[in-house]
Amino acid sequence: MPGPNTFWLVLTNILLGALVVLCVMAVVVVFACAVVSRFCARRASDAELDRDMREMFGPQCGTRGRHGPHRTR
Repeated sequence: MPGPNTFWLVLTNILLGALVVLCVMAVVVVFACAVVSRFCARRASDAELDRDMREMFGPQCGTRGRHGPHRTR
């Protein structure tokens, strides 16, 4: 039969394993937040640039990349 020393060893291993899992989850959450934050900042920057270009050049500006190049004759 396992003695009391084995019980504490198993309990310590379980607690350390849980701590490792929590740390890994924290790293994943922080990384995901950084990626989402960067994506949102880039999207806001693109939206601001599109708005500024439309103010400068009119509503037809900004459609070149989405609907193909404009052909003028």
